[in-house]
Amino acid sequence: MSIVFLLGGCQSLMMQSPATPPPVVNALPIPLASHEFSIDAFRDDVVGEIQVITAEYEDTLSDIARR
Repeated sequence: MSIVFLLGGCQSLMMQSPATPPPVVNALPIPLASHEFSIDAFRDDVVGEIQVITAEYEDTLSDIARR
């Protein structure tokens, strides 16, 4: 038994500190739909008209704005 103690050296006397718990991660809030807007026809005024534009992969934002 003393051989095990001598071979272990100071390691047998050291106590391990308790493991710290992992940090609590808060859940992300549910994302809001930012692409839908409600407009009240009696209260809100909208200037212009609705346009549908077909864009392709090589179109830049400047190209789309010029149409």
